[in-house]
Amino acid sequence: MDIVQEATDTPLCIDSPNPRAIQQVLLYAKRPGLINSVSLEGDKCEVIFPLIQGTSWQVIALTCDNSGIPQDVQSRVEIAQALVEKAQSYDIAQERIHIDPLVIALSADNGALLKFAEATRQIKANYPMINVTSGLSNISFGMPLRKVVNQNFLTLAMFAGMDSAILDPLNRDLLAALLATEALLGRDKHCRNFANAYRKNKIGPLKEG
Repeated sequence: MDIVQEATDTPLCIDSPNPRAIQQVLLYAKRPGLINSVSLEGDKCEVIFPLIQGTSWQVIALTCDNSGIPQDVQSRVEIAQALVEKAQSYDIAQERIHIDPLVIALSADNGALLKFAEATRQIKANYPMINVTSGLSNISFGMPLRKVVNQNFLTLAMFAGMDSAILDPLNRDLLAALLATEALLGRDKHCRNFANAYRKNKIGPLKEG
């Protein structure tokens, strides 16, 4: 961790299902970043939220509890509400919370995108300042042409209100899909970001030299 922090000023994402492991790792963090994650499972909120109270640390909050991942939209929205209320009891602002409505593999549930999108819409309607995120590639688990499924999920999820995703930043096609969607949603004035990325050879066919 020290080596990474010496090499870059980019905020770190501390990822562990064990809240007490996160608690120990934070002792070595030199600057605030992102914690992945809390949920209503066990005492995760009760361990993590006091750690980041009064700091600039942000947190991913998963819409699951001791019963696992809900199959229906309403339960995910209710868990999101409970997570936000717990965070607010520690004076953690909505802007610091990244709700993950949890993407289920499309191969296991052909309504996976529809449920994610509807949960996202409802969460954003209830809490406009909340960020919604996802583990993007979960949608394509067990499917052929995973990159194609991921790209199309990204576009549709962004249209539903998703703000961010855990994804491969070196995947040129995925980056192109992201930037194109930003432009199509009116978030890229005069399509400058899209055009600049193309000129800088970050998207499109790889240019030699």
